[in-house]
Amino acid sequence: MFMDASQLLLKFASNIINNPDNPKYRTIRVGNKIFQSRLLPVNGAVECLFTMGFQERGDQLVCPPGESLENMLILQDTINDERSRRSSAAAGTGPAPASGPTPTPTASQNNHEPQDQFAGCSQPSIIPNPASTSSEKERDFLLRLRSSLQHVLLYEDPDLQWRARNIIPLAELEKKAKEASQKTKQGGEAGVDERDCLVLELLSWFKGSFFKWVDKPTCPSCGSLTFPVGVVPPTPEEMIWGAGNVESYKCQYCGKITRFPRYNHPAKLLETRSGRCGEWANCFTLCCRAAGFEARHVLDWTDHVWTEVYSESQQRWLHCDSCENTCDKPLLYEAGWGKKLNYIIAFSFEQVLDVTWRYSAKHEEVRQARNLVSEEWLLEILNKMTEERQKNLSEERRKILLDRQVKELVEFFTIKSVRNDELQGRTSGSLAWRLLRGETKQENEWQHEPYIYKPTDEEIKEKRLRICFNCVINKYLRGYDRKLDLSGWQSRVAGYSSIVRKVERDWKMVYLARTETASTGSITWQIDLNSCDLVIDSVTIVARSTTYQTGRVDWKLTGDEESQSETLSGGQESTITSALSGSKTLKLTATLSGGKGDVAWQHAQIFRQTFGSESEYPLDILVLFREPTRDTHL
Repeated sequence: MFMDASQLLLKFASNIINNPDNPKYRTIRVGNKIFQSRLLPVNGAVECLFTMGFQERGDQLVCPPGESLENMLILQDTINDERSRRSSAAAGTGPAPASGPTPTPTASQNNHEPQDQFAGCSQPSIIPNPASTSSEKERDFLLRLRSSLQHVLLYEDPDLQWRARNIIPLAELEKKAKEASQKTKQGGEAGVDERDCLVLELLSWFKGSFFKWVDKPTCPSCGSLTFPVGVVPPTPEEMIWGAGNVESYKCQYCGKITRFPRYNHPAKLLETRSGRCGEWANCFTLCCRAAGFEARHVLDWTDHVWTEVYSESQQRWLHCDSCENTCDKPLLYEAGWGKKLNYIIAFSFEQVLDVTWRYSAKHEEVRQARNLVSEEWLLEILNKMTEERQKNLSEERRKILLDRQVKELVEFFTIKSVRNDELQGRTSGSLAWRLLRGETKQENEWQHEPYIYKPTDEEIKEKRLRICFNCVINKYLRGYDRKLDLSGWQSRVAGYSSIVRKVERDWKMVYLARTETASTGSITWQIDLNSCDLVIDSVTIVARSTTYQTGRVDWKLTGDEESQSETLSGGQESTITSALSGSKTLKLTATLSGGKGDVAWQHAQIFRQTFGSESEYPLDILVLFREPTRDTHL
């Protein structure tokens, strides 16, 4: 759908650029069937027209005479670049883009072009306009937009940024970021930019050392647990710091009442350093601005907030969730948490933008859920807000922001594919709270694509294949020189069920375990030699596991048939076996079960490692091959 919609947009632009004095090319009439079917439902398409300079005038969009063509030229170049990239990918000469059509709503007005603009174009079925909404819904929506925009202006306070910088161990984080960046550049690879690594270090520091999640406060008098008893009005002092609500809790032991104000001012959050997702994203966005990053505060209408940070090296906005210590996993909420999204708006002191489509792979479902206000109304309001924020900016800065926005709109054309690392359920907050919100891992909603190791030409020649995994860096490595294979524990498994990677920052440990709600979990790796004439000779394997209480980890190594199998101990030492000799396949499966109490899932672990053990490999599989013999089972 991108190629079709972008072709129409380029036609609009080229007609005006080549015929600047011809008024017929500057008017798009409302109601044309082709426009409604081929541009209206494509997310980002109508926004591109407004970026070109078109304005709403009754039932038409008009590009006024004398309007600068600079924006149009920028958009034309951007779309042409993207079309070339996708054409190269389709021909096998470049990286493939995310697949899938993009039936998403971006109608700001029902647009129409003179009839000859569409000559020779087919007319698919008409997609109806969004239903009109009540003025009361629009007022509520607008109030929320204005409140959020006003709030992000606080992050630009120089004194507030100075206070944040005095708290952030910036020099230490920059040092770590530099070291991390250099590690990624070993072997001549381009690596990860130092500033991008700093974003990751800032996230890690914020969650691991600075901010604290609060489900229920403990009693300040005796330290016992409390239970909620309601909401009370804020005091005048609490209201100064934006506490609209104050939760009240009673101690289970001494009966003392504890107040938990939901502060909204980032200056106060630098002191309290606690809260839930609202407080986390609020304070973290300030820290990003204090560290010199361009940052947005992102509001999800279905009750979550996070941050976006602009990467200069990648020339795009990165999703950053401080609650989860997660970066660049935009489909996490829909795919992992099971959220049913509708509106996601990003706010900065320079811009307000609808970024919903960055966070969804289910555009059609989201489009149906967007029924609070019309798409036309929303786009017009966001454009006016952005225009107001940018009116005092330099021409150079406005041009930079325009170029970025055009690239974002083009990005939104395409539905993203869900990555394995975006299938994680929510980890912040208590299990009961997450279950109540339905934000634990959604089993079977997104299917994992099995990965099976097959020997390369070099491995066939050397008659050996080696696979290693380090849980701390969450990366697979392959071969004797341990070249990087791919990040993410899910990326190289044949299958898994109810498995999660757990990072314990208090204990500085990381491991794989089953999910909290599951009684058992399993994970399998597989090697297949059917692509060559060799068979397995012997296997040397390290597969470490750790258990507590009644927790249990069962390791099983199997070949072509069940009779070709061996049970592993899961200890620190390697196991050398010829039980799979003659087999063409190898499967290694770990099954996690048992344990006691609410944390039973933690009592069976695999690949447990301490922070800093990047050179250790709790999973290390070496398979030696040989030529098949006459009596070898094939």
